[in-house]
Amino acid sequence: MLVAPLRVGDGAYTAAGSVITEDVPPGALGVARGRQHNSAGWVERQRPGTGSAQAAAAARARQAAQPDATAPEAAAPEAPAADQEDKGARDR
Repeated sequence: MLVAPLRVGDGAYTAAGSVITEDVPPGALGVARGRQHNSAGWVERQRPGTGSAQAAAAARARQAAQPDATAPEAAAPEAPAADQEDKGARDR
């Protein structure tokens, strides 16, 4: 996306998904990526009563009813204490 006013020089490229707000010199690659921010609950607050808000509420309810299978402690069992001590000795 290009946010005018700006100039993209001859032979220049812009990276996919970038929001270009400054001039890109000739032959350069313009890359503009901001850190992603997720605003939890936004749909339910800003779009109440919509299908999206209903789907979000249902998904949150399902998620709350189940343990989080993606949490690190759920993904792999903790190693026995002896194994942790051995690993620590090797790392020193």
